[in-house]
Amino acid sequence: MSFAVDYEFAARTKPTWEFMVKSKGSYVFTGGKAVGYRNLFGMNWQHFISEDSAYFHDSVLHLRAELTIKKPNPK
Repeated sequence: MSFAVDYEFAARTKPTWEFMVKSKGSYVFTGGKAVGYRNLFGMNWQHFISEDSAYFHDSVLHLRAELTIKKPNPK
């Protein structure tokens, strides 16, 4: 049995600290496979955690993950 997931990852960013979508898409799970995401922000670690990072506000990173799991269609 397979099922689909729509996903959206967002982070608060300077200067407004509003959430900005960093990745969005769909994935169909068919079993037996792990799924992950590498380098969501598209930058090296040192730049990501630096003092002038666009993602940390008072030393806090705010992330939002939205997942929509779609029920399999009966056949």
